Amino acid sequence: MNQDWLESEQGEDIPYAIGRYRLVHKVGEGATGVVYMAVDTGLGREVALKLLHGVIEPGDAGETSVREWFRRDEWRRFFHTNLVKVYDRGEENGHPYVVMEWLEGETLKTTLARGGSVAPDEARRIVADVGKGVASAHQNGLVHGDIKPGNVFLCRSGTVKLLDLGLAPLEQAVDPRWDVFSLGGLLYELTAVRGRSNGGLPFQVAELFAGIVGKAMAKRLEDRYQTAADLVNDLERVRHPREAVPVTLEEVWQS
Repeated sequence: MNQDWLESEQGEDIPYAIGRYRLVHKVGEGATGVVYMAVDTGLGREVALKLLHGVIEPGDAGETSVREWFRRDEWRRFFHTNLVKVYDRGEENGHPYVVMEWLEGETLKTTLARGGSVAPDEARRIVADVGKGVASAHQNGLVHGDIKPGNVFLCRSGTVKLLDLGLAPLEQAVDPRWDVFSLGGLLYELTAVRGRSNGGLPFQVAELFAGIVGKAMAKRLEDRYQTAADLVNDLERVRHPREAVPVTLEEVWQS
């Protein structure tokens, strides 16, 4: 497979197939791979096919964890409303790929980059929904490891989906509380407002979310929420988020 040729065809039809999947056009590219819109010719449905960067050779760093994840049976049974569905996986000339459901909408990163604002109550819903997906992943032995606006998809239907479920299984000493920290960071990014720099911090965070952000992003693991579900429970107890008053993140950490 000529990957360079594939990537040069961005925005155009790509007369190439991986197994039964016919690639239609390149959707985007991130740190872990290139995503194409494709058609499953066996089932006649549109899918998203992610071709991971680099050729995984035996003995390469990460080779064991990547291949083990692909060989796990859990992914076939792994469904949650707030996680993108994985339909298939395989390798093409040493390049691992994952086939997922095709989604209509845009990433949270795109919304924010366009200047779109997220109301406090909507921010709460988004982070809570992502947290539910993360909690389910943790229960199934997977840590995401890269929770950020670019991996949060806002479907036109209103459903929030977490993309790019990480390839790091829990048994490889990846602590799920890393994801809890990232959830706190996501909440902070969505509820922070620009204000005067106080203590070198140019942002303030909505007061009603301050305690949750502070606990999720605590420097010591033992001081954080111990599970994503605990964070979600506290988020769902927040009342009247539209009335939130901003405080600095420095004040949050000092409280």
